[in-house]
Amino acid sequence: MTYTFNTFLDASALISWVLYPDVKQPGGENLHAVLDQPGCSPYTSELCLTETLSRFKWMRFHKEITSAGYSMRTWLLHTRIRHGSLKISSFEYWEKKYFEKAITMVEDNDYKIDVIDALQILDVTEGNFTFFAGPSKTVLATCDSNLRKVAHKHGVRVWFPTKEAEPPPMDNKSGQLTRAQ
Repeated sequence: MTYTFNTFLDASALISWVLYPDVKQPGGENLHAVLDQPGCSPYTSELCLTETLSRFKWMRFHKEITSAGYSMRTWLLHTRIRHGSLKISSFEYWEKKYFEKAITMVEDNDYKIDVIDALQILDVTEGNFTFFAGPSKTVLATCDSNLRKVAHKHGVRVWFPTKEAEPPPMDNKSGQLTRAQ
């Protein structure tokens, strides 16, 4: 299948994508199958990159990956960014209006997310890629079930690669999801 859409990767999805196939992580195979296709434009945030690198560090020191595996993964991230196969969002996370909205989401007792998760939702709903619509509407890829639920409540098109082989399809005319999330 050919894909044409922007995919925002949260840290959990970014980790699974970069570790595949050497280290099995939930959703890694599905992420790899979709994100490495022409027409798919994955992007992430500096915040998610920091979370990802922190997780790789933890995995290295807890012997889940070797030192060589750690170096390889960090170089892979670097290469994907430098060659444009992974883009970095330029969303202004620290603007007061966005940060206030993020804190409000975090303080909502119904939501079990942190401020980085909330800022990712705002990046997708109010950032540079909001003008895409219909089947090209930006997709938030996450392996975090709490983030998935909250993002969906905020009208975000969410792909949960641990359970879904590919992003949810959109109707070309209405721009609505053709299956429930």
